[in-house]
Amino acid sequence: MLSNIIPLSIGAALGATARWLLNLAVPAAMSPATGNLFANWTGALLIGIFAETINHPQWKLLLITGFLGSLTTLSGFSLETVTLLQSNRPASALANIFLHTAGSLLLTWLGLKIGAAVK
Repeated sequence: MLSNIIPLSIGAALGATARWLLNLAVPAAMSPATGNLFANWTGALLIGIFAETINHPQWKLLLITGFLGSLTTLSGFSLETVTLLQSNRPASALANIFLHTAGSLLLTWLGLKIGAAVK
């Protein structure tokens, strides 16, 4: 059990830190939601690559469950979308839904293709 908790915890700490740094890197002129979009897109691409290339269970725990689980954020996406709706900005909310969903699906597919090519 402890042999699983350690890589999971290390990955989670690194993923949360990476998401925080991405949000800090977003220029002030851009929406704060942009950092979460970049985090989700990055995670979508990487999960495709990792799913194809990583076979060791400890590395899967560290990179997929821990790192990518903390890097990506469904809760942040949900809050941003609901906030846009509450601010009477339905078009922006729909754009947010489309960008996160379609972008993540496309990038996961691309990541799987990249992973299969380098395998």
